[in-house]
Amino acid sequence: ISGLEGKGAMAPSLSADSPEEAARVRAENDELRAQNLRLRAAVTAARPETPVHPPTPAGGALGAADKLVHLMREGGHLLREREALRAENAALETELQEFIG
Repeated sequence: ISGLEGKGAMAPSLSADSPEEAARVRAENDELRAQNLRLRAAVTAARPETPVHPPTPAGGALGAADKLVHLMREGGHLLREREALRAENAALETELQEFIG
């Protein structure tokens, strides 16, 4: 997507005597934020409104098991997404504190 792949989520430590480095990191963070917004929009657009596999016509226990598997997968995805957002939030808060503190 851009040349920013593989960069860690942790905010870099910046020395007060390096305004060029601080500006570079701010620009990189702005690009990462924009990239995250584009990725979130793409993920949201790609999410189907209905399950990938239609419910089992027989219903009953097999249909319930299919639904449970679907819900567990979706729950796992949501937990991973939440952790990624928490990590991004922590990095952004750290970055902000470095600039105002």
